[in-house]
Amino acid sequence: MKTIATFAALIASLLLPAGAGAAAGSLDHSFSGDGRLRVQATPGPRVDQFDVTGVSRISVASAAAPDDELVVASDRRVLRYRADGRPRAYFGGNGQVVIPVATETSFQLAGIGADSRGRVLVAGTTAAPTSGATNPSSAATVYRFLPSGALDRSFGDGGLATIAASPFGGSSVRLTGLALDSAGRAVLTGFSVASTSVCGGYPPDRVVYRNRTFVLRLNGNGAPDHHFGTAGFYAEGELEDPDLPAIFPSGRIVFANRTGPRCPGEATGTAPGLTALSPGGLFEHRFPVGPDGSYEHVESLSVAVDTRNRVVVLVLRAPGEGGGGRRFQVRRYLADGTPDPGFGAAGTTRPQLPPGGAPAALVTDGRNRVVLAGSTPRGQKARAFLALRLNAAGKVQRWFGDDGWAIAGVGRRAKAWTSEVHRDSSGRIVLGGIVESRSLPTGYDLAFARLLSGGR
Repeated sequence: MKTIATFAALIASLLLPAGAGAAAGSLDHSFSGDGRLRVQATPGPRVDQFDVTGVSRISVASAAAPDDELVVASDRRVLRYRADGRPRAYFGGNGQVVIPVATETSFQLAGIGADSRGRVLVAGTTAAPTSGATNPSSAATVYRFLPSGALDRSFGDGGLATIAASPFGGSSVRLTGLALDSAGRAVLTGFSVASTSVCGGYPPDRVVYRNRTFVLRLNGNGAPDHHFGTAGFYAEGELEDPDLPAIFPSGRIVFANRTGPRCPGEATGTAPGLTALSPGGLFEHRFPVGPDGSYEHVESLSVAVDTRNRVVVLVLRAPGEGGGGRRFQVRRYLADGTPDPGFGAAGTTRPQLPPGGAPAALVTDGRNRVVLAGSTPRGQKARAFLALRLNAAGKVQRWFGDDGWAIAGVGRRAKAWTSEVHRDSSGRIVLGGIVESRSLPTGYDLAFARLLSGGR
């Protein structure tokens, strides 16, 4: 009887979801042996960089793929890892492929995604070497790779879809985000340069840009979806720096815009906010996200949508002239754009982080909990990945990690900076970012940590 009971318990344990019964927030040791993966970055071609906004350049982007795989884009490479953290050998023959950018052409990464068929899409902006910093000429580019790592010849022109700036009213365009809808179609955010001006003072003669935000969707063959928006895309004027879009379960789209002074002493301008579009790309409404009176502008926004079509946003605020350091809030809005009274205090919460901790991104899970990801000091010279989880009511779950915080170091005396977070198909939490390393040509390594979600 004891043998039968033991066998039954074993079978029951095998039927539990991954991580069930394990400590929530602990490192998943089935991933790369100890729950952490560190990948040496490789220096790309040395070409003149272009920049048409204040948006920080993305060093690494990652996403979940079928069968709990991890896909990563960085350094003009696409890397693919099995659920156990080992390179997926059949992808390019050794787990990685090179993004085929033309010689001496600049490429700035915007995002990566994997569809249900295991194809990997990588989005970014390319500029010819003749493009100057004061008059850039660039195009939006999206690559699609087959599960084998070969370019998907049925997508765009031989696996590459190119979107010029001309439809958006400018000579330059830049992608800032990529998301895949339930049909595997690429939804892209970006902007075109609407006008330029020159700052006085310091730095002298600094060229700044006024940008026109756009959102577009590609069909499965890589062509722009002409049934999306009013002319094949949605566009807004004079809204700066659109961030990564999020897709509602219903197909609606929400994205964030950030504004801030481009020149010293310049007024903030239009308050930033979230814009919601219908599944067909038509404007619905704006969510009231903006700075408070003591802060000049919102530094960045991270947006997610939960299973009840509520929008959750992390608002990071840069200090105004009075100083005071960076602050953050987590807000949740109902589908109609009103603050959710069931989340924190009137839709807003400010969870306590460890001293020196800084959030960078968030994600929601199947139970409508919110995971904040960032970094925190670890000792005198190191920083580690940080994760904190809020329940559906916006309260910190103290049984997650150590009293609500999960901390994952990725090397002794290493400075790790989290830039993104996502969940795999088993609900485990994947943190991604970089680790500073002065001994390497690029100055950093890529780093990832996978945390268990727990059985509750």
